[in-house]
Amino acid sequence: MSAPAQPMIPIPPNIGALTAPMLFGICFNCCLYGVLAAQVYSYHYNFSDDKRRFKILVYSVFLIETAQTAMTMADIYFWYAVGFGDVARLQDTYISPLDGPFIGSFISLIVQLFYAYRIWIIKPSLLWLSAVVALISITQSIGGMIDGIVGHRIHFAQVHSPLTVPSTYFWLLGEAVADLLIAVTMVWLLAASRNRYSSRVLSRIMRLCIETNVLSGASIATEYDLPHHAHRNPREDLFEHASCLSE
Repeated sequence: MSAPAQPMIPIPPNIGALTAPMLFGICFNCCLYGVLAAQVYSYHYNFSDDKRRFKILVYSVFLIETAQTAMTMADIYFWYAVGFGDVARLQDTYISPLDGPFIGSFISLIVQLFYAYRIWIIKPSLLWLSAVVALISITQSIGGMIDGIVGHRIHFAQVHSPLTVPSTYFWLLGEAVADLLIAVTMVWLLAASRNRYSSRVLSRIMRLCIETNVLSGASIATEYDLPHHAHRNPREDLFEHASCLSE
């Protein structure tokens, strides 16, 4: 005879506090994916003659983001569809450590290193700043990947787990600092390049830079305070191509 089914854990009165951050985070991630898709379409339409290596970079990041978004949808299906009413499933991280900190930090590394390279190309005297951004980006990516690997091995959400908290701090704070540094630097460099571009083009480029880095940095700061933040990813970096600023 088969073993009797295990009784389900009663639904706690604070179920909204447990489920809302994950649900809102994944919905926000999907919204940002839509913004990313619009930016990639704009790049494809306006920079069709761009260098091949930049095209490969942009489309590769978009494909990785697409896979990441599909994985987050698998997470929400696991927690809220198949696991509807099962509180125990909410503590199971499923594949979120991979599609959250691991892939998220890897994509951030690619994007932030690209911006560090662009800063150096636009103004070679800022090589030191590019190096700082690159170092912070590498640090956050290591933290995110460690967070993802440890989270996947634990396989159950543990808020403020001693195994994940240090790497999570490095990941989230590193991403936020690098994004904000890039945003401030790019806006300053663009504002100093008024003689090279029309005011309309310059305004559009500055707006894209702000969208790309300030929004992602602010959303990381929000994530930093959310419950279960060690294994959830309510945002992903946006990727805006800046090859039009090349020398």
